[in-house]
Amino acid sequence: MAAKEADTLSQLLKKIARSHGMERRFARGKVWEIWEDAVGEAIANHAWPKGFREGVKLVVAVEDSVWMQQLSLQKNLLLDAINRHLPPDAQIKDIRFVQGNVDKLRKQWAKKKKKSSGSTTSSIRVSPQVKKRAEKLVSSIEDDELKSALKKLYLKSRSQPDVKG
Repeated sequence: MAAKEADTLSQLLKKIARSHGMERRFARGKVWEIWEDAVGEAIANHAWPKGFREGVKLVVAVEDSVWMQQLSLQKNLLLDAINRHLPPDAQIKDIRFVQGNVDKLRKQWAKKKKKSSGSTTSSIRVSPQVKKRAEKLVSSIEDDELKSALKKLYLKSRSQPDVKG
């Protein structure tokens, strides 16, 4: 696949994501990746992003009421720190703190991150050339989850059936 075709596919995917309102969602999804850098290790050990409400309000789980109160007092500073790491069109407008199992959320995120960056396509049988083409195809996509899903889809569409004897 030529570089021009990969660029065209990347542009097409961005256009589809934009037309379905997914572009901001993908950009905001980076909050899990940048969380520790944005808020610092001390806070990240006691608070972790849980999800979004109304698209622009970040819900953050904290381990206890003491941390909830402390972070509520620092909400504007945290918002600024997080938004500095996100694109302008993906800015978070508010944070809501809730008590929750921070360790569980961190482990879920780590597992998801490992799965998306790991070799989830190892069971798909394709030639080395097809694998190389798939890598080139998705190389310009920034969102790791989207990149992994599209690579898997492409490889699956080019896979050879697993013949059982």
